[in-house]
Amino acid sequence: MLSVGILVFDDVEILDFSGPYEVFSTAARVHGRINGNGNGAAANLFKCFLVAPAMRPVRARGG
Repeated sequence: MLSVGILVFDDVEILDFSGPYEVFSTAARVHGRINGNGNGAAANLFKCFLVAPAMRPVRARGG
């Protein structure tokens, strides 16, 4: 399993972290289908998580 940390910070654009998350989750689902997991469940290829400078809420650009 590959760990993928996505950096978030104040004024981050939502697309800048949700886009990469969707790419990795879709890749895992497609891999599951190709490799015989007929129900389309996501394979355990990636562990995606958010990384922030501090343990506090992050305010996105749109509020």
